[in-house]
Amino acid sequence: MIDEKLKSELETILGKGHVSLSKMDLEAYAFVQGTGADIIGHKLADVVVLPANALEVSEVVKLANRYKLPVVPQGARTNSCGMNVAHKGGIVMDMSRLNQEMSIDEDNMVVVADAGCSVYWVMRELDKKGLRFPFMPLYTPGPQIGSAVACNVTGNYMTRYGSMGDNIVGLEVVMPTGEIITFGPGAMDTGWGHYQRYVGGPDLIGLFVNASGAMGIVTKVAVRIKPKVEHEKILCYGWKREHAKELTEAMYGMQRRFVYDFFLINKWNYHSAEVQGKIALPDDVHFIAMVSVDGASEIELNLEVERIVKIAEDNKAIDLADLGILTMGAPHYRIWLSVSKWMQRIEATYFWCPVKKFPEIYDIWEDVTRKYNFWDGEHCPAWFSFHGRNTCNPYPMLAKANPTDPHELEQMKLWWDELNIKLCAAGCVQYNLGDAFPDQNYEVLGEQWNLTRKIKKFLDPNMIMNPSRTYGGL
Repeated sequence: MIDEKLKSELETILGKGHVSLSKMDLEAYAFVQGTGADIIGHKLADVVVLPANALEVSEVVKLANRYKLPVVPQGARTNSCGMNVAHKGGIVMDMSRLNQEMSIDEDNMVVVADAGCSVYWVMRELDKKGLRFPFMPLYTPGPQIGSAVACNVTGNYMTRYGSMGDNIVGLEVVMPTGEIITFGPGAMDTGWGHYQRYVGGPDLIGLFVNASGAMGIVTKVAVRIKPKVEHEKILCYGWKREHAKELTEAMYGMQRRFVYDFFLINKWNYHSAEVQGKIALPDDVHFIAMVSVDGASEIELNLEVERIVKIAEDNKAIDLADLGILTMGAPHYRIWLSVSKWMQRIEATYFWCPVKKFPEIYDIWEDVTRKYNFWDGEHCPAWFSFHGRNTCNPYPMLAKANPTDPHELEQMKLWWDELNIKLCAAGCVQYNLGDAFPDQNYEVLGEQWNLTRKIKKFLDPNMIMNPSRTYGGL
């Protein structure tokens, strides 16, 4: 519990307007867009704080160590594994005020931004200079760049360039002890700033990627940027449910051709749009893929389009014409995304699997979801997956029909556990771990996970930094 002495100390660090014990605020910070308190249990933080810079973050962390209070950093609260809710109480640290500094280093092709900066804002500023973020995150209400590191954010165009972790060249981090450390060559007093990730020693940046703040709180990020493509075309194809194997061969062929982006969804993503009469999918189409093709010239683009079209036609694809533009581009940007009458209050899991395993994995998704009677328009079992060079990065989700129904919440938890256990048994690896997952999902990693927990204990002897059973917390 927070007593008056501790509250006063926090207000001395942050200012009175940036410390809240309000029950309304604590309730608001207990819930997130994805899986969280509804799966692992409703527990309020003791206090919410809003630091403005790395020094204030550091002082709060030092104070938390003295009082042995958990510290849970939060970005825009769209995590899908329950690691960004304060289910052990303590301090929730809203990082949104760390958004004052952002610079674009065109010489080194790097953008450097405070952790609270919106990735979408950074993307808009890059666009003005003819540059592009390495991929396009697909989250609402907009990921902060610090939490993009903590969750290793993915998105469209990662087929070409990979996820957030593949593009980071430098970090500033407040460690669990309160020390402020810069990683990468940006740590040097002399030199050219953030231009390269590796500095001759171990790759310590990786400790903080996908760690959900358990190893430290990211306060500044340097990430690679790319030139905008000169010519681009979005193709759209559909496949019948019984043609999952042919779809897999098409995905594999296109991804091996280093296509700019491959983005796969199922028909449930369009359920709301169809009900509203915005689109009409062919009755036999179950899978829909948006394929982004690029080239340095119109001639090069057309040649690449011909290659992709042939792969699609050889694998029983159904040409869906302009649906890809309606889905991916202005002015109808993502008409498919509204899948829930409850404002997209969702339960979603997120994992990786080899692209060739897609039919097997999709069968697991559909079978478990049908078992719990969620395969319908009320729950919208919407599958979408980003794709790497040889992988699927699926994000299957349910839009809850009634999040106030205790029986449905109980069924949702059973569904969630069974789905993730079966995916794990099939060899899938989780995109991000947290207390919402069954123990099997991280214990299967064996000695690798044991070493991760040892590193966590070494860096955070008081186990205050986003503690969880996943990382050996109490």
